[in-house]
Amino acid sequence: MKIIIVSAADAAFWPPLSEMLSSIEAGVKREGISVGILDLGLSRANIERLSRYGATIVSPGWDYSLNHFAIPANDGFKAMTARPHLPQHFPGYDLYVWLDADCWVQDWNSVLTLIGAGKNSQFAIIPEEHPGYAPHSEWKNARPDAWMLYYKNVRTCFGANAARDLLQRVTLNSGVFSATADAPHWSAWSRHLGAALKQLDHAFYYVEQLAIANAIFADNLAVELLPAKHNWACHRRLPLIAEDERRFIEPTPPYEDLGIIHLVGAVKHQKEFELRDLRGTIHVSTLRHSPLTA
Repeated sequence: MKIIIVSAADAAFWPPLSEMLSSIEAGVKREGISVGILDLGLSRANIERLSRYGATIVSPGWDYSLNHFAIPANDGFKAMTARPHLPQHFPGYDLYVWLDADCWVQDWNSVLTLIGAGKNSQFAIIPEEHPGYAPHSEWKNARPDAWMLYYKNVRTCFGANAARDLLQRVTLNSGVFSATADAPHWSAWSRHLGAALKQLDHAFYYVEQLAIANAIFADNLAVELLPAKHNWACHRRLPLIAEDERRFIEPTPPYEDLGIIHLVGAVKHQKEFELRDLRGTIHVSTLRHSPLTA
């Protein structure tokens, strides 16, 4: 089975992409897995480094017409519009693993779990669901009207009935997933995303994540839902740190090692955090991985 891990970045996003690639480098070499990068505006130096790494680099166009947008979308939005079409952008593979550039792999077994789940069910993804996560009401309300703006965008994209249904369900985080090339999810995702984009007049960055959720729930598609440790959303809850200060673990029993650390939003820009260990001792630590060496 030919497998590829795909991500995307522009030059500004090179530091986290470099860290993600560093975190999987030994695994992809050992397993013979390919790496593909969607170039959203990388520098020449970035591209040269990726070539030395052995990555396949693709500069995607717009997979949908967005001429009706009142505010033109920047090239970074191509990461959203290209995601349902990875088999077209990187043809010839049997299975695709997507890792957002602001993720990094602490435990390679998470990648193997994604591969196995994708083989078994054609599509695997991780819900933002864990006993330790803060409720949505606490993190989406960065401003008093944040939740209402979010709901209005979802309603615009999918209609009131679908919006009510989606917002009552668990969030499926599209930053980490796996799918076989022949999975029906690709075409369903493309269709739901295309319909949603026609209703928008601006780039709504959650639209592709909501589109895959709507495709799965509305079209009743089979899916394997994996535990949160395979895509730990740090904006929902910071992890604990092991006493040796070398591993990040779940903040609730059984305190398993986290497999994939996802530095969502502002978390990726913060240099250090005060993280507790199981004894309650506070350690000042980064949540970042070391970048690729020159």
